[in-house]
Amino acid sequence: VAHESLTLEQILEAREVLEVPAIRLAAQRRTESHLAQLHACVAMGRDGNEQFHFLLFEAAGNPLLEIMIRPLFDVLRDRMARDQGEASYWAMVEHDHERILALIEAGDGDAAAEEMRHHLHNLSSLYRNIDRGGDTIGDPIPTE
Repeated sequence: VAHESLTLEQILEAREVLEVPAIRLAAQRRTESHLAQLHACVAMGRDGNEQFHFLLFEAAGNPLLEIMIRPLFDVLRDRMARDQGEASYWAMVEHDHERILALIEAGDGDAAAEEMRHHLHNLSSLYRNIDRGGDTIGDPIPTE
């Protein structure tokens, strides 16, 4: 299936199906090394965003999940101009990542999963704006 034929709803649904349960596993299986690497990604801000998500899958301890998430992020990268997002977008992402990481560090898989669901919900409205024609996250949707 060519990624151009995928709807935004299908992409968002796939992220939730993969990422929310993986976060539960990451909270149970993460190592001190994973936590240190995740903290480094959060400190990098937007430059650590994608790696943060990949490390969560690594911490989940299932190599097949790691393989499955990469094509999804390839589609997102091709479809969304996230790197052009406004500072408020990246501040929200960083805040969400900090909260997710704190819950993983605490070993609270259920709360971390719920926080990831919340994070993906936050992103969905921004992704919809881009998908409808906004050049960057936060740009108004063109009216014609």
